[in-house]
Amino acid sequence: MESLKERFVKDKKRLLKEYVQAIVTALILALIIRAYIVQAFKIPSGSMIPTLLVGDHILVNKFIYGTKIPFSDKK
Repeated sequence: MESLKERFVKDKKRLLKEYVQAIVTALILALIIRAYIVQAFKIPSGSMIPTLLVGDHILVNKFIYGTKIPFSDKK
């Protein structure tokens, strides 16, 4: 039978493994979403006034454009 200390160490390792898996999964999903689906921007200058004001925050839908094959005009 395992001692209380051994059980505590096993539980601690298991919990750490779960946290690492959750963090890595969240980071990968965030990168995929930002690269291919939606990205947030802040308007830095007044070049779009009156439509967009300086300091406005917008979300850009990248998914609508679809995928593009690099170095070609094909989608």
